[in-house]
Amino acid sequence: GGQVPWSRAKRQGDAKELGGWADVQLASPRREDPPRDSSETLEYVPYVFPSEPRCYHYLMHPFRQFGSYLGAMSHAFGWRFVFMCCAAYGANQGAGEEYLDFAAIYYFADTLKVSPSKGSAIRGVVSIPWQIKAIYGMMNDMIPIYGYHKTPYIIIAGGLGVCAWLFLSALPAPNAIAATALLVLGNFSIASPDVTIDAAVAERARTHPHLAADMQALCWGSLGVGGLVAALSAGWLKEIIGTRGIFGVCAATAAAILLPGCMGFLKESREPVERRNRSCANIKEGFSDPVAKNVFITAIIVTLCSLSMGLMEMLVELWWVKGVYALGVSFIIVAPSLWFFLRRVNPVLAKAS
Repeated sequence: GGQVPWSRAKRQGDAKELGGWADVQLASPRREDPPRDSSETLEYVPYVFPSEPRCYHYLMHPFRQFGSYLGAMSHAFGWRFVFMCCAAYGANQGAGEEYLDFAAIYYFADTLKVSPSKGSAIRGVVSIPWQIKAIYGMMNDMIPIYGYHKTPYIIIAGGLGVCAWLFLSALPAPNAIAATALLVLGNFSIASPDVTIDAAVAERARTHPHLAADMQALCWGSLGVGGLVAALSAGWLKEIIGTRGIFGVCAATAAAILLPGCMGFLKESREPVERRNRSCANIKEGFSDPVAKNVFITAIIVTLCSLSMGLMEMLVELWWVKGVYALGVSFIIVAPSLWFFLRRVNPVLAKAS
């Protein structure tokens, strides 16, 4: 890719005043990039700070810099993908998870009327979708649906989330088992798209390595802003619409990824016909590849250990027993497994893990 054309810079000194985005280089789309139509490519004009600024320019400078940042991201990856990242991290995960955690506290006590110990057990079960995130990644890689590896999983997760949150907001007083099942589906609608969008971001980071850090800033920034907005408004919403009303808001956050997914905002390439029904063959190929095999085994071990700690949280009330078990699993099973299997992939990765 070439240097961004600073068409509005009148002299060399102006270009030095542009700030952090003066050195951005936008690579031309490579062969591995997802296809983008012409309507998705926006004309990108970088923001130039005036050579003779006034007070107004200083006040608007952060906002215009942020607009320039979004313009650079949209120019490189397409505005639909940028919107999908903001919806997944900001609305669905940032705001949705914050609303869920806040509403669940009052839902267990006021609606289900369960004891604190039973509420802790329910939270252990509800967190299971987060403990098996590695399985979602393996399924995305090896089991395509109608030739697509990511979009169908986002649609399924978003649809289940919308239904679960609407049922929780509409049912006046479900039993604890039904409520727990719906909360599990709600957590699944947040955890599964998180893995899928993470994979999409990683793919684009490989094709645009100079923008990898900026993509991470977009994702984590959206997550922080969404969580902050939800944290500031959760108590106010609780007083106005109640706990079940907050679950209705969670349905809107799940719809924030469902609708873009249905509209194909990921622009995912479809696999050829001859490779669409090879799920079993893909699994065999994955476990026969020496690198992928070690990664998959590590993911399965970590998933099983996470599930066991979730069950321990659900079944055991003594805090010191849970603490000893967690430390034992971490140092006796997880750490040696990470070192043994991942050092065959990358010694640095094994040490960090």
